[in-house]
Amino acid sequence: MFAKLLSLNTNTSSSIEISKPIFSIGRDQKNDKVFSDIKVSANHLTIEYKDSQFTVTDYSSNGTYINENKIGKGNTVTILNGDKIHLLPIQKVKDHEVIGFEFVVCINTEQQASKLSIESIDRQVSDGKREVKNENILNTKLVENQVESQIINEPSKQKKEQSPPPVPKIDGLEDELQCTICNDYLFEAVAANPCNHHFCGSCLSNWFKKQTYECPNCRSKLTGVMQARTINNLVEKWLKINPHEKRTEQLLNKMKEENLIYKNPQEYINLSAKFNQDQQQKKIQLNRNFEDEQDIYSDEENDEENQEENDENDSNDDDEYLSNDDNFDDNKQNQQIQQQQQYIPLQFQNNGFQGFNNLFPQNNLNGLFPQNHFQLAHGQNLFQQQFIQQNKVCKSCNGKIWKNFQCPPQQQHVGCASCARLMPKLDPSDDDNEVLQMQCCICKAYHCTFYYGDCNNAALQKFMLVKNIQHQMVIPYNYVNSTEYNRLLKHLGGRPQTVIFNFMMDNYISKGYFYFQQNKLTFNNPIQEINVKISQNSPICWLCHRKLINFIIFRYVQCMKYDEPLFMREDCYYGINCRLQQQNQVHAQKYNHFCEQTKFD
Repeated sequence: MFAKLLSLNTNTSSSIEISKPIFSIGRDQKNDKVFSDIKVSANHLTIEYKDSQFTVTDYSSNGTYINENKIGKGNTVTILNGDKIHLLPIQKVKDHEVIGFEFVVCINTEQQASKLSIESIDRQVSDGKREVKNENILNTKLVENQVESQIINEPSKQKKEQSPPPVPKIDGLEDELQCTICNDYLFEAVAANPCNHHFCGSCLSNWFKKQTYECPNCRSKLTGVMQARTINNLVEKWLKINPHEKRTEQLLNKMKEENLIYKNPQEYINLSAKFNQDQQQKKIQLNRNFEDEQDIYSDEENDEENQEENDENDSNDDDEYLSNDDNFDDNKQNQQIQQQQQYIPLQFQNNGFQGFNNLFPQNNLNGLFPQNHFQLAHGQNLFQQQFIQQNKVCKSCNGKIWKNFQCPPQQQHVGCASCARLMPKLDPSDDDNEVLQMQCCICKAYHCTFYYGDCNNAALQKFMLVKNIQHQMVIPYNYVNSTEYNRLLKHLGGRPQTVIFNFMMDNYISKGYFYFQQNKLTFNNPIQEINVKISQNSPICWLCHRKLINFIIFRYVQCMKYDEPLFMREDCYYGINCRLQQQNQVHAQKYNHFCEQTKFD
């Protein structure tokens, strides 16, 4: 044992024995002493014994302190017996988080002095004896002990010489054996046809749950998926050489359960047949739900008719007046309600409003719905007002056809985000939405600006097409970080910032190769994961257009990385979500942060 680090806080670490000439400390598993505290760097410091003295080299970001004096990243200082070492600044951490040690030297100084006085030891073996020749030997007993230890250690050295040579590492092989969905080594690998990309069986099975039979890498339509036995053998041999890269048994068992491709391989050989089968099952389920809803509505109507008959019998028996006011006219109020209902869609007349009026009489609605500042007609409440106005009615209801669509009796409706006009809730796909142009391609909010063409309040929530947001292309100040922002401006060289939009539009968006991806790789703590195809005719609302522009800038820099020397830097593990890039300018200048996050602690 060379030295010892006596712990000053047993809550964070116990005492450490230094038994190697070079002793490393950090958060990485390769270090001799590993700390789990996230404030400790992966390679924090190294203690080295050389030339009869101990030195400490600092590699950390938060700093290493000797007797409360900071060493500085990349600097090396000499440490003496009794010095106090702290891995974090004492002033900035709490008492129970302090990581500190007292350095104690354990080497016998007299033996060390005698070792240093020996200039050379020449060993000669004859008749099983060794002759030691040295004119400057001060301690013969020490030399004899050294010779005996060398004789004992000779078999181990011979064994080391006879050990097989290390396996050479092939560049790029590690990346080829990894799944691009989970960013880990392939397990029960499958090959996608026709693009021949490889994924974990469980990862691709979960991807197919969205019923989008497209390749996660190239977005091409897949015709089938097959088991990749050869890739499994390569991964198995690779993990034998690198056993520390293996997954846990619990995770492997979970992935086996989720792998539907290996359980039913025949179903996934022909994906087009499976897709048609899934669509048929979905239609059957929708028809069942529709029939169940009709049965429920018919039961409610029967109950309402029975209730009306009972009310009529009670009124005839009691012979009471509805009102003491002589000017009150029941027929006039009923006529007004019938006139109002002619503007209400048929499905709301049959199901929604009759039951609502029966449950809540007119004189009780004032407390439930606050009145507007404008005067309402007699017998009309605020809840009915949004359906009575002609400019709020759906253009596909009451037997009318709009854009080749007519609302069925049970069609669901939503209101326009700007003017609240009723629109059929269709939930179109990305390709259908390019034609109908009724939904924002990112947040999926409904707007009637392009669907009807005459939104009554279009300025409230501005609705645009992607090809028309060119004039909104502005790089946010210090986007990603100040270093990347200055690099991007230097790359433009005074050219207008719309050059970025035009390049992406001509090469990717107009050709259907651009996808907006909101996930943990590209956004910090996203509320939901989004993966939508963006084309030049995709509609987008005012609230989402800035998010799309920032993502276009992000993809533009990634496209220019291999052509522009300004962007040719090593990618940071945490990419655009790195928390250190705003605080440490050295880190921001050294690494590229226009990239996706690949490491998750």
